[in-house]
Amino acid sequence: MGLSNETRNVRRHLDPLLAAALVERTIPDKSQSRLQRYRITEAGRAYLSTLTGDAE
Repeated sequence: MGLSNETRNVRRHLDPLLAAALVERTIPDKSQSRLQRYRITEAGRAYLSTLTGDAE
């Protein structure tokens, strides 16, 4: 996404996506893990397909 690693970016962009279940954590039990990554959910793919007309 091209965002810096700052707290306000997480609150502004990532938290709403997590709350809407459009993305999920790869390590749900450890949200502060240095190995934490995020992946798009099926709901997120469906939402993207409504925006772009297709999903990857």
